[in-house]
Amino acid sequence: MKHLRRPAAAVAATLGLGAAALLADAQAPPSSSPSTTPEQSSPEKSQPETSTGRVREVRTRSEFDRILRSTEGLVLVDFNATWCAPCRLLRPVLDDFAAANAGSVTVLSVDVDRNVELAQRYGVNSIPALLLCRDGEPVRGQVGLTDNAGLRRLVFER
Repeated sequence: MKHLRRPAAAVAATLGLGAAALLADAQAPPSSSPSTTPEQSSPEKSQPETSTGRVREVRTRSEFDRILRSTEGLVLVDFNATWCAPCRLLRPVLDDFAAANAGSVTVLSVDVDRNVELAQRYGVNSIPALLLCRDGEPVRGQVGLTDNAGLRRLVFER
């Protein structure tokens, strides 16, 4: 069992996580991650993306770039990982926020383990990390667990 915790410790140290995240990782049941497939380029959509009222899972860098380019208005990106306890706690809050703000905010979920390049591009060192983009450009971000009121402040105030 000891050899299994070492990689988690290395990942946690890299992402700036503390002992609580390591404990949650060690106690979490093993998850099977889907096999990685090569990115496929998809043709540009002429229609802009619209908010669907749900959190959208982004699987690849090219999918993320396409959605960000084609979405008008606000996009809230949640950088997370399946082994991250605060990330798991944030998910229902994001689900509620996406449903309550359908039409005005598109909410995306990016797994940092599957999309290391995206996490590096936006300087994600700790998770959960939220990034607000307007018309494809990053506006501001926040690290850590928050509630619905905190999401509203991040997205609609300032």
